[in-house]
Amino acid sequence: QDPPPTFNVDGVQILFTNIQGLYFVCTTRFNVSTFMTFELLDRIASLIRDFCGILSEECVRLNSSLIYELLDEDYGYPQTTSTDQLKLFVYEEPIPPISKPTAHSRDEGRYKQNEVFIDIIERLVASFASDVDFEGHRQLIIFPQEGEITAMIYRISSDISLPFRIFPQILDVPGSPNKLDVIIRIRADFPEDKIATNCTVIVPLPHITQRYYIFIPELL
Repeated sequence: QDPPPTFNVDGVQILFTNIQGLYFVCTTRFNVSTFMTFELLDRIASLIRDFCGILSEECVRLNSSLIYELLDEDYGYPQTTSTDQLKLFVYEEPIPPISKPTAHSRDEGRYKQNEVFIDIIERLVASFASDVDFEGHRQLIIFPQEGEITAMIYRISSDISLPFRIFPQILDVPGSPNKLDVIIRIRADFPEDKIATNCTVIVPLPHITQRYYIFIPELL
């Protein structure tokens, strides 16, 4: 079980966050702003994703020199966490990841295609500034900076009707302290005239798992 996001050990304040399975940790003996610290840790994770294309343990290990260059500082104070500014001074080339970095290098053309296609199914209620002509052209135009940005944050007032409902259950096996029975019941909540195809059930197991057996009862 993980400790709380912030705690004190022998006068040292420890703050950490878990982003995509990686722990980003800050230690200090001073009374710092918790919000600012978590914002900095989140920006560091975004920088790694912008320049390396992916955020994973292998990516951090292979691109340690690049990440060290991104986190350059002056007497303990971070210089900047802006992707736009850092890409002008960072000369280390990342090891090619699975996905392409979102921060363009200096020799790449900018905004080659410059198109984003979004399908919005939910019914939204939005408020725009007085100079926005959304009703006339049905377009939302933004001018983003380099790297990852948040274009819109919204919430819906009604519950989401999911097509499946899952009922997991974990039981101890009598007489076998190292065995567990994992029972997963799946119920389809969509109408009878609809058919679900290409459905996959993924059950993550601990890395110390030695063997497992799958039993699927016959349909009645």
